Amino acid sequence: MSKHTRTATAVGTLDSGQRRTNGGASAQSREWTVQTLMEMHLGFAPSRILSSALELEVFTHIAQGKGTVAKIASASKATERGMRMLLDAVAGIGLLVKQDGHYALTELSRRHLVKGSPAYFGHFLSLNPLWDAWGHLTEAVRTGRPYLPIEQKEVAEDFFPKLIRSLHVVHSEPARRAAEILGAGAAGSLRVLDIAA
Repeated sequence: MSKHTRTATAVGTLDSGQRRTNGGASAQSREWTVQTLMEMHLGFAPSRILSSALELEVFTHIAQGKGTVAKIASASKATERGMRMLLDAVAGIGLLVKQDGHYALTELSRRHLVKGSPAYFGHFLSLNPLWDAWGHLTEAVRTGRPYLPIEQKEVAEDFFPKLIRSLHVVHSEPARRAAEILGAGAAGSLRVLDIAA
């Protein structure tokens, strides 16, 4: 494992199990230290790493056979130095596999992070307005108004189509399973009324 990968793993990969209260267990059951505060403060790192990788189409380039730093950097119009650090960070959070200087997709990244995939989820993960909105949380608290003017036509027309496509990916498998359980598909066995918002 490279130095950059170790760093990304130590800084960017958080123990979400420790940060959640499962089964009604009290959050006070864990030991809270300054390390806990550091993990909270740096919790944005995996999100930003993933967003940048999507913006540079890293996963799509790798799916197209570009598995080295030089090829991925060239396709993304980025420097090799910067791309190497980003790729190692992405490997550190478990979305790429690095071996002998080559990078490969994981099953999850191939299915959901490659453009053109039927289950592509990058539309939601790269929604910068959400990132910007959280970055202005203090302002929203002070004013009592949302930072993202979702009621404005141009904002809504950009935001909602991406959100709807992403929700389709999230719910398609649960919907398929529900249909299977209910016997959908058998002639005359089921009638469904779909009421949209």
